[in-house]
Amino acid sequence: MSRDSIRARVAAATEGTWSVSVWEDGYLTVDFDTEDGISVIPMDEANTAFIAHARQDVPALLAVADAAADDITGCDLCGEVYTCSAHKDTREALAALEALP
Repeated sequence: MSRDSIRARVAAATEGTWSVSVWEDGYLTVDFDTEDGISVIPMDEANTAFIAHARQDVPALLAVADAAADDITGCDLCGEVYTCSAHKDTREALAALEALP
């Protein structure tokens, strides 16, 4: 697994906000928001690869996010906490991650 392989899976998978619908008969669908409402995501090779790899990709990415958060609690260069301009991209990426549902 590499960042490039994760990026490739993200780029190939259906864009949009995904959700899961559970039908009365227990059938599950993975849906995504479109301009016209909600559509069922096609379970093609790209989307199934994205889902299948999520179990290993997400923990690895969370470990990196945790390490980045630990790293910016106090800058070795300036001693500032979360305010150093050298860590702006990291702070913004972590804030976006925390804002996810």
